[in-house]
Amino acid sequence: MGTNKNCVPSGSWRKFIISSTVPFVGGLIFILGWRLVRSVHIYLQQKSKRGNGSTRDMCIARIFRRVFSVQRLVKEFAEDLSYPKTQKGRLMTWLTMLFTIIAIILYLIDTNEKLERCVSRTDTSVILDLICNIFFLWRFTVMCIVAKDKLSFWVELNSLIDFCTIPPAFLTLYLGTTWLGLRFIRAVRLNWFGDDVAAVKLISSHKMLNLSRTLCQFVSFWLTAGGLYFLVDNMSAENINCNKSPCGLSFWESLYFLFITLSTIGYGDKHPSNRESQIIVIFIIMVGLAVFASFMPALVELSQKPASYLGEYDDSKSSHVIVCGYITTSTVTNFMRDFLHPENENQETTAVFLNPTPPPEELQNLMHRHFYRCQYFQGSPLGGGDLQRVKCDTAKACLVIANKHSHEPDAEDAANILRVISIKNFRAQVRVIIQILNYHNEEHLFNVPDWNKIHGDEVICINELKLGLLGKSCLCPGFSTMVANLIMMSSFQPGSYNVSQNYDVYLMM
Repeated sequence: MGTNKNCVPSGSWRKFIISSTVPFVGGLIFILGWRLVRSVHIYLQQKSKRGNGSTRDMCIARIFRRVFSVQRLVKEFAEDLSYPKTQKGRLMTWLTMLFTIIAIILYLIDTNEKLERCVSRTDTSVILDLICNIFFLWRFTVMCIVAKDKLSFWVELNSLIDFCTIPPAFLTLYLGTTWLGLRFIRAVRLNWFGDDVAAVKLISSHKMLNLSRTLCQFVSFWLTAGGLYFLVDNMSAENINCNKSPCGLSFWESLYFLFITLSTIGYGDKHPSNRESQIIVIFIIMVGLAVFASFMPALVELSQKPASYLGEYDDSKSSHVIVCGYITTSTVTNFMRDFLHPENENQETTAVFLNPTPPPEELQNLMHRHFYRCQYFQGSPLGGGDLQRVKCDTAKACLVIANKHSHEPDAEDAANILRVISIKNFRAQVRVIIQILNYHNEEHLFNVPDWNKIHGDEVICINELKLGLLGKSCLCPGFSTMVANLIMMSSFQPGSYNVSQNYDVYLMM
């Protein structure tokens, strides 16, 4: 294919760097200006509500209100795209993975050519790279709309990757000149491939998920470090004016050199030939040693046998509570959401889950994410040996969770009451908190030996609680909402409420 006859590739790398810098700096200025506009909007709205604002101020406030109402509609659509559990979100995740792989493959193919060269606008690689970056630009826009803090989003790693790769693709089409330069940074996106694979449920096995994350992180670092060394070596003072391709080490030679260097083999057949390359190798080795050190625990875990969950809890490190009864991924998720809340005063207590069956894959992944605050043991609270393994005698409390969707609520309550009897027979002084479904089963608990409300034993009847709140809400509108807000843990963030929605926020101090 023919190239642009007026093309002068030498020195064009400066234009590509400027094309990435200008949108980044311009966006920062726009975000700060937008925050100023929102502050003015809130001030004018409060002024118009007090009735002391002029007609001009009220008109400006109405214009702002319409603008922000459109913004909310666009944000709702973007949130649907960015959430991986929706159909649109899964499709977007698949497309992100696909176009990332295509962009990296195109970069690997182009590394066989010079860093700066003239290209035809009809070249297949140029068109494919442009299509990939159009999708990345669209994804960047969606994620920017969804982001709560636009300033933090603008400077996060994913955004910086887009700034380094998207504008140069459009500049290539305009100039008819390409510069490989910062395109290697797209390989950093492979770091999140393991999470993307888990989000689209391509792999469900806990071990395979860990293996995929480890491999993706290794490949990401290897390709990124190789691209950085390839760029610095070929852009050094002694190679920048070289006419051959490549002037220094090729990209593949850079990958080979870094692999044998970081693996401490060091054959000596390849080595840095200039000062710039020597400096960047020192930096890569320092980072590489830390990266490889973080891989070792994952590799050791993969080589170990599956956990039997038949061990014994060590209560010497921290206090613990025992959770038994209806243990599923959903109940554990809901429990851990409040248990691990940052505003929870006691951050040293461990949750010990006791269940007769081994945990499913999803629950294993959840336990792995919160391994420092929860443990899972296979066993039954009806057996004294299992209660001894989880150190029931030293536990702060035992929680018995009910299946609120059970088709036989009386049978569910009876099973949980039997668990309470077994726990009390093992250790009479341990505090027990139990969920039951029907209120008439409470009287059976009062006949349990050693049941003592003074020591903190509690029973929570779900139906009684729901019907009681419903009755109080009829007499006092908003009562159920107030109680729900009191018992659910949440963090108040100043400025997170939009006064344009005409909501009154009451802070109870």
